[in-house]
Amino acid sequence: MTIWVLHEPLTLEEEKNIHERTHLTLPFDNLPDLSQIRSQQECQQLLKALYPYYPPESIALRADRIWSQFSNLQLDDTIAVPLIHTGKVALAKISGAYMYQVDGNKQDVHHLPVTWYPKIYLLQDFGRNRDVFASTTPLYTVNDGQAKRAIREKLPYRYNKFVKLKWIWAIIIALAAIRTTMHLLGKG
Repeated sequence: MTIWVLHEPLTLEEEKNIHERTHLTLPFDNLPDLSQIRSQQECQQLLKALYPYYPPESIALRADRIWSQFSNLQLDDTIAVPLIHTGKVALAKISGAYMYQVDGNKQDVHHLPVTWYPKIYLLQDFGRNRDVFASTTPLYTVNDGQAKRAIREKLPYRYNKFVKLKWIWAIIIALAAIRTTMHLLGKG
């Protein structure tokens, strides 16, 4: 599970009603539907077509950033949304696939469906790790181990990266028990 921080330009009223939102808007401004892009190279080709006068280095850097963000957003990842007006942080879980639409102003809008965790936290609740929310970058992953732990501790469940492995081991043990039982019944 990756933890993301997404800075959305929300009004005070939108911050107060954050739990009513069913999606978050991704910062892929001025880009068309990304759902058909399958690689960083395709992303780079799209940017070259959209911005033919940009230097190749700029295109490559932007394609790298966009592709790494777009391709790494996964179902069940956690997104922390700093609420600037209230000095709080709302936490959500990605609950669906990327969606694209054109709004009433003919602007490209990139969405992710989310499910909100019930509690909103004060920035101070994250202690010295609150600095992770201070960046002006619109979307980024939390890479600092202490900051990740501080955010995970606020989730209503305890994240355990070995949970999937436990299920695999449980299935293997159950299959071995069934095999042994079948073998014993066959000889009996």
